[in-house]
Amino acid sequence: MGARPSRKTLMLFSIGPVQEFIAQARKTRDLWFGSHLLSELGKAAAFKLSKLEAHVIFPYVENLEKLDAKEKEKINSPNRVMALVDTSEPKAVALEVKAAVIEKWMSYANGARRLLGRDINPALWKRQVKDLIEFHAVWMDCKEEAHYAEVRQKAEELLAARKTLRDFKPNQPSHMYGEVKSSLDPGRECVLEKHQYKRYAPYGIKKDESLDAISLVKRLSFHLSPNTRHFPSVCDVAFSQLRRKIEKDNLLTDLAKNYQEWVWNKYPKLKKRLFSDLFDSRLFYVTHIKEMVEGAYPNKNEQEQIIKLIAQKLESFYKETKLNSTPYYAFLVCDGDQMGKALRNLKNIEDHQAFSKKLSEFAAKARKIVTTDKRDEGELVYAGGDDVMAYLPLHRCLDVAAKLQQLFGELMNEALPKEAVRPTLSVGIVIAHMMEPMSEVRKLAMAAEKQAKRKRNELAIFFQKRSGGDRMRFSVSFDTEPTRNIKKILKFYYRNVMSVGIAHAIQSLHTEYSGLLQNQLVMSEERLEKLLEQEVSRLVWKKRSSGIDDETVKSFETCILGLMRKGKGSPLERLDRLVQQMMVAIQLEKAGDFTDATDSNSST
Repeated sequence: MGARPSRKTLMLFSIGPVQEFIAQARKTRDLWFGSHLLSELGKAAAFKLSKLEAHVIFPYVENLEKLDAKEKEKINSPNRVMALVDTSEPKAVALEVKAAVIEKWMSYANGARRLLGRDINPALWKRQVKDLIEFHAVWMDCKEEAHYAEVRQKAEELLAARKTLRDFKPNQPSHMYGEVKSSLDPGRECVLEKHQYKRYAPYGIKKDESLDAISLVKRLSFHLSPNTRHFPSVCDVAFSQLRRKIEKDNLLTDLAKNYQEWVWNKYPKLKKRLFSDLFDSRLFYVTHIKEMVEGAYPNKNEQEQIIKLIAQKLESFYKETKLNSTPYYAFLVCDGDQMGKALRNLKNIEDHQAFSKKLSEFAAKARKIVTTDKRDEGELVYAGGDDVMAYLPLHRCLDVAAKLQQLFGELMNEALPKEAVRPTLSVGIVIAHMMEPMSEVRKLAMAAEKQAKRKRNELAIFFQKRSGGDRMRFSVSFDTEPTRNIKKILKFYYRNVMSVGIAHAIQSLHTEYSGLLQNQLVMSEERLEKLLEQEVSRLVWKKRSSGIDDETVKSFETCILGLMRKGKGSPLERLDRLVQQMMVAIQLEKAGDFTDATDSNSST
């Protein structure tokens, strides 16, 4: 038999695991590296296809040969790759791509293994590393470009069907029974040896941590790449706004430096190497001081005494400076709406690649929106395609959400023909306490994103206090400009024009009229709207704070009535939306200082 003729083949690849792999994280760096690794594996697949002279459709990786190493490093890739390949052996191509993906993964795993040396369970390590990658590939002939949309849809269906099948791998037990499970991934066993924890300490592994091979590769990622920049903790990010206030004032800077030097001189084991940074953020939170002391000083009686003395010194610092530090930060995730419908409307490869190019542009510009030239003002965990994951100081979360949504809309307008469905962006934000487990914070952020996507093009904000209590859940369409509205309300809240009492009074008004309408009160929407506005005006003047002049109260009344009239929905629905935005403003301000957010000149 002769060789099979070469033909155009549409190939679709999926690389995993995805969500559960990213979720298994205790530190921000664990979380970042999980996302980064998936991007690197997707990129390895795309680069290999490019070397095989395939036409890579998604992600956008044109002119690779002209890019230097730094430019290639900046490329982010989703875990799905699509290409048009001219080949007679698509299976051989798939195997080459798979080998490139596995080689990339093993470069990280082998690097971590070399660092740890013999101080691990080798059998468990080998099995866990070998079993990680999930690689699926499907392909279909694509003889004519006119049939591209149909072929692509069938390839998507084939991939979905393949992923419903499970690969059963033979069990390979290690040398002993009853192994301790990993604290980050209970599905895997701990590979660390109990007697070697002193050896693990330089790698940020705590004595009570039980880590599997995959979690260790994540944890050692910083040591695997010596040139990797400092990756801020959530403590650094939460502290960033207070840090800026301190560094802007010479007296505050001196007082903060004096406090920190006192701690370092008295307890040198607590001193850490700082990355071009004046202050160790952990020293400004009692909860983190406790962790630091417990890690550095083994004697429990000594621990209690040290913690007590440092806490007293910190309390004196805050009392003298009249400053407050927030333990809260914002974790943000976003995802495109109706992306599948938009893709189905792309009739040819050129349109699809142009669409991919705009998604790559979104990911690149999202990084610039999240991260600024100011230290620890925001950190991007992942940006690939229409997905973004980041954590931010509280005062920046509203602006970043609005800018991402606006950017995505602009790029989708450029990417698609006029008659096509326009994807929108839904954003989920969780206001989290720095002591909450990272896996739980991410899970809550994903729940917020899911709520935002129910009606599409929405902003959802979830917040639950560390001390317990009711969890705030808020979701509203970007069409009503929620970030701008909340910032307007915050300005009046700062000036003591709006109070918690006014917000609760308007909330009670909504509850009262909702009950009346449920009890067959007949009233036209026009009449109801006028009546509700009169009631809100009455409450604004009745609940005014002492010392606030009439002109300022009138300005607040005009603002509130304007927000009531904004957007779609019945009068009661719009009143409810106003109440929610007022409550969000109050909760956000209680969690942290939003002065910088309200002073922003942003139009968002």
